[in-house]
Amino acid sequence: IIDIGGGTGAIAQFFVGKVDIIEVVDPSSKMIERCRRHSGISCAVGSGESLPFANKSVDKVILVDALHH
Repeated sequence: IIDIGGGTGAIAQFFVGKVDIIEVVDPSSKMIERCRRHSGISCAVGSGESLPFANKSVDKVILVDALHH
């Protein structure tokens, strides 16, 4: 699962242990710094418009409470 705009990983942490891999992508390096405090989550600075993943390499994408920003 990729959590686009996942910030601190607050939502992503609920998927730890339920999926093989959970990745948070957020444009804010400060948010990603906080995200990295969670174990079991990979966190990367990036944007939804240019994801750092190969085409067809992702099974699911979530985007929670990010569009209003």
